[in-house]
Amino acid sequence: MSAREPHIVPVHQFMKKPMVAKQPAQILSQSDLDRIRNNAQSVYQKEETLKTTLKQTDLSKDQIARTRMQKLQEGDDFRKTQKKPTNDELQLKERARQLQDNALRAQVEQDDIAKIMNTLELQARAFAVRDRQLVIQQRVEIDRQMEKQRDYERNQQELAQLKRDEELKKQKAIRDQEIMKENADVEHKRKQTQKLLQEESKLREAELYRQKQKQQIEAEKQLLIEKRENQRKINEETAKINEVAQLKKQKDIEAEKELDQKIKKKMMQDELDHLESEKRKIELEKENTRKFLLKQQEFQDQNKVFKEIEAQRENAAREKQEREFQSKQEKIKQQKLLELKQTEEFERKTEEQRQLKKQKEAIEMAREAEKMKLERKKWQMEQMEKRERQNLKAFKLAEEFEDQIKETKTMRMNTEDPKLELTKINQEKDKKKQMLQALKNEKLQALRQAGVDEKYIVSLEALDIEELMRR
Repeated sequence: MSAREPHIVPVHQFMKKPMVAKQPAQILSQSDLDRIRNNAQSVYQKEETLKTTLKQTDLSKDQIARTRMQKLQEGDDFRKTQKKPTNDELQLKERARQLQDNALRAQVEQDDIAKIMNTLELQARAFAVRDRQLVIQQRVEIDRQMEKQRDYERNQQELAQLKRDEELKKQKAIRDQEIMKENADVEHKRKQTQKLLQEESKLREAELYRQKQKQQIEAEKQLLIEKRENQRKINEETAKINEVAQLKKQKDIEAEKELDQKIKKKMMQDELDHLESEKRKIELEKENTRKFLLKQQEFQDQNKVFKEIEAQRENAAREKQEREFQSKQEKIKQQKLLELKQTEEFERKTEEQRQLKKQKEAIEMAREAEKMKLERKKWQMEQMEKRERQNLKAFKLAEEFEDQIKETKTMRMNTEDPKLELTKINQEKDKKKQMLQALKNEKLQALRQAGVDEKYIVSLEALDIEELMRR
């Protein structure tokens, strides 16, 4: 493989323990990898062309740089003799140190350890994206279940309301029926009471008539007794008069006897007439009583007829009420059937709406998932292209800095002690280790700021840079 082509080293080749991913990583297609590689190569070719043109135009600058390096070396020798560097020398030394740090950083970014860090970072980001997708799917599923539960509760409430309405209608129908029965009973009792009152009034009138007749008979009897008592008193007075007058009127005894006989005859005749009249009155009373009994019998017969007519009317009214009740029951039954049909139609429409909503949610979820997949793929491709460009630029800078470092080392090897050079190499290793550790900390901080879970950062955090450098 060429040194300029980007390469991500598998993590398990440099770890103490083999690493096994919990979930498979995102795999790009060969066409995407070819396109990314071609884009990177085209960018690299353009940069190479620019580099050659710049090298052709900067030959004089290289010569100036070499002369400047020679002057710096002379100034360094002079500083060693004088033991006091100038400001220009300090600035040049600081600039050289910065260039060396930049070159070392470029080398660090191209190192295998940095590639391992890149691999672990990509893996953590991929797992985080996957978890976010799962959370979104779970949230959508929870929302769908909650909506389904709300629809079910709403339907249950509507069914309960329909049942309550039906129960209220049943209770109302039963109350109406009871009220109708009570009204019919009250009407029947009223009519019976009215009949009884009428009969009682008629009986009271008959009793009053009988009492009146009896009072008349008693009065006539009392009158007859009074007449007899008067007659007796008259007779007694007459006897007294006769006894008194008998002494005085002995001569008129016969005449008085005749008169007495006439008076007695008259009284007898009056008594016979009175008895005859009484007899006629008694016969008339009997006739009236017989007529009253006949009328009472006729009235009772009429009452029977009236009772039959009233019974027929009551039967007709009862049959009418039963027919009305049956018609009301039929209407209630038709109303219940209509309400049941409406309920079934409502449930059917609700189920259709729920199915349409479910299909719409499924289509929307599929569209969102496809959109997220395309965005994730686009982001991965952009990141890979970006890394390729950065790697190419870093590799280019590293080559330039390596050339400068080699020239500097060659110049220093001719003048400096090998032990001092070994010390500098160790210092460069320590600096490289520090840079790798700083790069690791930067990646950890970026992952934590991006909201990646700690369980996916553990692999990168447990990466031992010193152990990998020893290998």
